[in-house]
Amino acid sequence: MTKIRMIKIKIHNILKSYTSAKLETKLAITFFGLAVFISAFVTLAAYLNFSFKAREDLRKHLRDVVSMAALQLNGDLHSTLIEPNQEDTTAYLEIKQSLQYIKKMAPDIRFIYTWRKNPAGQVVFVVDAETDPNQISHLGDVYSGEPAVIKKILTLNHADTDKNFNTDKWGTWLSGYAPFYKSNGRMEGILGIDLKASDVRKHERMFLWNALVIFFVAVICVLFIGQWFGRRLAAPMVKLTLSSKRITEGDLRHRACVEGGRETSILAESFNKMTDTLHKAITSRDNEINERRRAEMALDIANKDLQATVLQLSVANRQLKSFAQIASHDLKTPLRGIKMLTDWLADGYPEKSKEGQEYFELLKKRITRMYKYIEAIHLYTSIESLKENKFCVDLHELVLDIISEINPPQHIKIVIENKMPEIECDKSHITHVFKNLLSNAVKYMDKPLGIVSIRCVDEQRCWIFSVSDNGPGINEKYHDKIFEVFQTLSPKDETEDVGIGLSIVKKIVELYNGNIWVESKMGEGTTFLFTMPKTAESNTEPLCATSWAVN
Repeated sequence: MTKIRMIKIKIHNILKSYTSAKLETKLAITFFGLAVFISAFVTLAAYLNFSFKAREDLRKHLRDVVSMAALQLNGDLHSTLIEPNQEDTTAYLEIKQSLQYIKKMAPDIRFIYTWRKNPAGQVVFVVDAETDPNQISHLGDVYSGEPAVIKKILTLNHADTDKNFNTDKWGTWLSGYAPFYKSNGRMEGILGIDLKASDVRKHERMFLWNALVIFFVAVICVLFIGQWFGRRLAAPMVKLTLSSKRITEGDLRHRACVEGGRETSILAESFNKMTDTLHKAITSRDNEINERRRAEMALDIANKDLQATVLQLSVANRQLKSFAQIASHDLKTPLRGIKMLTDWLADGYPEKSKEGQEYFELLKKRITRMYKYIEAIHLYTSIESLKENKFCVDLHELVLDIISEINPPQHIKIVIENKMPEIECDKSHITHVFKNLLSNAVKYMDKPLGIVSIRCVDEQRCWIFSVSDNGPGINEKYHDKIFEVFQTLSPKDETEDVGIGLSIVKKIVELYNGNIWVESKMGEGTTFLFTMPKTAESNTEPLCATSWAVN
């Protein structure tokens, strides 16, 4: 660890020295380092290319030599050599002389020999040109080299060489092999030639040393060139640095005068233009600052006015809610008195007068409608005050309770298509939404077999709920109107609804930053869809609506 720490400290000191050095020194070091890196890369690439090409040329040469040598062997004579005691026969000596002649003609050959496959499937030596008793392989000796080489020899049918050096008990070699044949065309054996690996690597090392010599000479030359280049390039930059220092000290009349190449002159001219622009910018800066201050003052006054307006609106909104609650309470009392008086008068009125009884019934309906209007207004204005009463609500249980409360007739079936989730909201809010949508679907059903389906889809940040029915449908031109306050599709004299139910539903959904919309086809049915956030964090921005096709 101590050595590593010392190395880190030395590297840090070197980098610190480089950072604090002059520009010309930095440029010289950078140029030198880049040139050294490129030279080393080129040298290495040249060496690897030479090594690869040299070995490929050597393999080709060895393949040609072994091919030509195999043609000079007498396959018929070779086939007579079977027993180990035949090494003194004329046939053995004649073939050995042929191999020694080939070795003499190619001095780079270290070993030359012949093989054949014995009945046991082994590769055995037949004739070896070697004369050293310690190195020679005798007739019938089994070759015990690398398994891959033995496998290659057993299946060889053309001249070939090893791709890499192989090692056996005699050393490391680059070997080539070629089959030779008898006069009847049948293969008799394999001719093998070995080149010593050290001889091949000697040529490669020689080239490497030459490349290194050239590399170090180039490094020395680059060192001097780098110093000259650094000084040449840094001189104009130093002058520009001094000029910029004078300008930063406030001398905006100073102009840079740099001698050098075309690019340096252009840079100096651009520097002087920048100085002129800076002088103009400083001159106009005060005016911009004054204008900005005036704009900030105006914005501050506007913000104060806006805050006052918001405060007034907040007070007016609270007063409006208070008025709606008081008016709701104060109007209900006389309405109840009027209803009781109407009931009393109707009970005492002669039953024979049907017209009078009809007037009394009409009056009772008007009083009931007025009472519903007051209740609806009170509910509509008090929705937002209930938003803080949020709890985790199990919608599946809630919808089942609502269906039980609605108690649809036998010809109408309400189906929950999938498991409803649990959401965080005010229970009265979500109860009103589902109860209104389901009640409308049941109330306006015109089919002998009515089906109302409730479905929920899990989106990324929200739940999308839908209430679908196969009722009469809603004309497209009324898709927006039905969500307005006190709007009904039927004449008000023909319905008991006050036309505020869907308005309250929309306000509740939008209170949670959701969306509600309707999709419908006349005669086929209607689908109301709305979104609700999954978590409280999703309430920070509106949830996008997704268009669904009505089945």
